[in-house]
Amino acid sequence: HQRNIRVLGLVGVSAMADRTDFPFTDDAVERYIEAARRHLETYPVDAIEICNEPLGFLGEEGKRPDCLPRYAQVLIRTYEALKPLFPTVIFAAPVTANAEMGEWLGMDWRTSAIPDPELSIFNNRAMLDYRDSHGGRLPLDVISFHPYGTGGDAFGNFYFGRSFGKYLEAILAYTDLRGRPVVGDYPLWFTECGFDSREGGPQRQAALLGQFLRAAERVPQAETLFLYTWQDDDAGGEGNTYGLMENKAAGYILKPVYYSFAGLSGGVGEASGQSY
Repeated sequence: HQRNIRVLGLVGVSAMADRTDFPFTDDAVERYIEAARRHLETYPVDAIEICNEPLGFLGEEGKRPDCLPRYAQVLIRTYEALKPLFPTVIFAAPVTANAEMGEWLGMDWRTSAIPDPELSIFNNRAMLDYRDSHGGRLPLDVISFHPYGTGGDAFGNFYFGRSFGKYLEAILAYTDLRGRPVVGDYPLWFTECGFDSREGGPQRQAALLGQFLRAAERVPQAETLFLYTWQDDDAGGEGNTYGLMENKAAGYILKPVYYSFAGLSGGVGEASGQSY
């Protein structure tokens, strides 16, 4: 904060001393709320994410059919319990990997079929009822997700053959079973975004990041983008090379993508007048 850096804290299952049965019992949800409260009291963060990619980070539990409806309960009950206590903190959710309709609405974006909207985040009974009693609002302040895509080309095949722009158009058009927009006027935060420099090298990484930023600028709701990550994974990490800094035995080396990002960010942090 002394350096004018705002901090987003992720409150995931690892924040809980006991994650047994989370999120499938009310007691487990209460333990999560207590963990989130304890972290907010301890760390002066500006925003928190409520869990992280629930289907992925819950492991085998994420395969249970009641996982997403229970995650919706986590969103509702955490927001109701903690937002009044921490009114200036931004609550970001649902932090899914991409914004697939099956996870958000209970349907496949490639078809018009609705297999079971109850098994989703925004179309289950608890969430629909919450919106009914809160003027259509959601139990969050910001819609967040991780727009990695499947093809990686922001202007071409970013996500199952769609450009990043078309992908965002689809997300903005999502409505629940009662016809209410899901995103609506909520800000969009892309809380993990990155491209692997092993696929075409750091010059292509810089070009893809530039494409992504320019496409995001065309969407009014797109407010904040978090790079994943600042530096490449060290030994023992995920093995990705998404970072702006390349790990070397002799120290960290700036990649060309750093200068591309600096230039597109108003020159902040730009070094030696270089630009790509």
